[in-house]
Amino acid sequence: RTKDTHSISLVMYCIVVVAIVLWLVYGLLLNDGPLIVANALSLFPIVYIFIVKLVNTIKGKDKLSI
Repeated sequence: RTKDTHSISLVMYCIVVVAIVLWLVYGLLLNDGPLIVANALSLFPIVYIFIVKLVNTIKGKDKLSI
């Protein structure tokens, strides 16, 4: 609600986004429905939080924390 992302690591969220995308691609290659659905659904909130963190970092509200 407050969009406070000060305690979230941008690097960690980059790694999480890449990992979820890779699992989604793997599920697509295997044509595995549950794997595709699970990773596609989890990708939405993860990408949203990543974008909010990135915007806050660019605006200077957050520092680049590792």
